[in-house]
Amino acid sequence: MKKSLQLKQWIQSLLLIVIVIAINCISVFAQSNVAEVQKKFEPMFKAGVNISLLENYWSKPDILLQKENIKKLDKAYALGFKTVRIPIKFDMFLMPDKVTFNPEVLKKLSKVYGYLESHDMTMILTYHFGVTRNKMQIDELQKEIKRGFDIWAQIVNLFKGKGYDRIFFGLYDEPRMEDNSRWDLINKTAMAKLRPLDPDRYWIVGSNNYMNVTAFESLIPIPNDDKVLYAFHFYDPYIFTHQGAPWDKDKAYMKVLPYPFVEAEMPPMPERAKNDKDMSYNYNHYSEVSNRKFIEDKIKLAHDWSIKYNAPVICTEAGTIATIPEKYRSNYIKDVSEVLKNYGIPMVIWDMEQSFKITNQNNELIPGVSNWVNSFK
Repeated sequence: MKKSLQLKQWIQSLLLIVIVIAINCISVFAQSNVAEVQKKFEPMFKAGVNISLLENYWSKPDILLQKENIKKLDKAYALGFKTVRIPIKFDMFLMPDKVTFNPEVLKKLSKVYGYLESHDMTMILTYHFGVTRNKMQIDELQKEIKRGFDIWAQIVNLFKGKGYDRIFFGLYDEPRMEDNSRWDLINKTAMAKLRPLDPDRYWIVGSNNYMNVTAFESLIPIPNDDKVLYAFHFYDPYIFTHQGAPWDKDKAYMKVLPYPFVEAEMPPMPERAKNDKDMSYNYNHYSEVSNRKFIEDKIKLAHDWSIKYNAPVICTEAGTIATIPEKYRSNYIKDVSEVLKNYGIPMVIWDMEQSFKITNQNNELIPGVSNWVNSFK
């Protein structure tokens, strides 16, 4: 009886040792995936969320300026977020000269920063969208780059000398330039003009094609500038994250697609898709993209780019439309957030309270998001 007890205790001790070794191996493996250049940015951002304050171009500028934004910041803070990204449609809030900001905007941004500083939070301000969605001749493009510089200069001067580990500027949001060389020209020209205004400020420059991670293949780092982070947005597979999106009825009309793929949980193919070559293909090959390996392979593109150029990367948008069943959303966000964290890539989820909102009917974070936010505590 005594020998049996000793054997049982020995087996339990052995199992405990194996578990500890396995955990340590996993930890070492995760750390080995993190590029050295990424390591100092992880504590700066932690869990981040996009907040709509001044980018709702479906509302009038006067209405947006009247809204009280501190309540939204209070909500983000209460939910556990340490970073807020604020996309701003600059062109909505300019005076008749189309360059000078309405003074109320600058006052509002100062107030927002004061709140974030007092709560030890990080802020990303992003130009939403600017010149990056217009087709124009090269001389017109140069004029627009110059106008963008004059607009940004007001923001740069507003925050000069403040929060260099807390305030980050996103040059432009989701560019979709047909020619990658044009996007490269915009980045180099704009940063050459803006950098001398404040040599110590960190900027965020996105990839082309709506900041898709695959566009990193053609993204060229800003020369001789080590204070730039390079951003991508992650909504892959699009057929899952945007299912049922009313603004993209040609590509997102399938609904209740599961994540990860489970054949028994797949909805029947809609009649409309049977006559649509692309959508029928997407449906029939959904198992290939609705899994963690697909996500890992995609995000690894940014990781590999980061190592190649010794430049930090950040995911400034990721998420799913809120109409997807919570179980599937949580599964997806769990995989995306874990893969990004394993690579040391900060994530700013989209968004707090609009069509991709991350809370349930009780204003509580859905499980996948909650677990990710809590992982930083």
